[in-house]
Amino acid sequence: MKAASFTVADPPGCAAPGPNQRWRAGFAVRAAQRGPVLQGWGWGGAFPKIENVLCHWRDNLLDSSMPFLRPLFSAAALSVMLAAAPAEAAVVVSQLGADDPFGILSGDALFLGGFVQGPDFGEFNDGGITVQLAASWSQPLVSAQLEVFSGGWGYLAPAQLFLNGQLVGDLTVGDAGSTATGDDLAFLDTFDLTARLGDLAAVNNIEIRPSDAGDGGILGLVRLTLRTQDTGTGGNTVPEPASVALAGLALVGALATRRRRT
Repeated sequence: MKAASFTVADPPGCAAPGPNQRWRAGFAVRAAQRGPVLQGWGWGGAFPKIENVLCHWRDNLLDSSMPFLRPLFSAAALSVMLAAAPAEAAVVVSQLGADDPFGILSGDALFLGGFVQGPDFGEFNDGGITVQLAASWSQPLVSAQLEVFSGGWGYLAPAQLFLNGQLVGDLTVGDAGSTATGDDLAFLDTFDLTARLGDLAAVNNIEIRPSDAGDGGILGLVRLTLRTQDTGTGGNTVPEPASVALAGLALVGALATRRRRT
């Protein structure tokens, strides 16, 4: 669960408290990193019933005659905050090749004469090439991304990238006969596979298919990044937000009952 914090502020949907109702409560949740900001009791009007209940608590219960309810109210707000905080997805990375296979940046000139000519990965291929990339995951996939660092392809038209026989997209043209500088260029192309998660398998065939048989180039890196619903520890799944909220409210009720008995 991502770290989250909350601050005290006036609930915008509540009337101003009376003289015996000085204690004010509210919160604004900001999940660390990529989490959304949920500010105000109504969360932009998404939960008006919750807002009305909390405002009623503040106006009618949280006065000086019932101070013990203040920590209970805070616990209720905390339970809602925990339910709203998003869980961090697990990341699975499968990679073939080094992060910097050519020793250059994407878009730089690539001297193809310095590579051995052959049909294998990392060699200058006079034609297309197919490599296999294994991947495994234990929970449902949320998103996927495929990165390919290659150069030299695209003599007459862009070479195409296929995943398990399905077209993913075009590679950036890097053939010297088609680039503006007249040099062979290398590019790191990134493809979003979120819309085609069903095409992924335990062993994936990654194919570069040139537009014509005489086109050639080199493949230096293939990286597949998967994001799942895992918590990142032991494959445990994240509890549903509603379950977290109910658990927090149950704790509040237990504390209130215990307080009345004492």
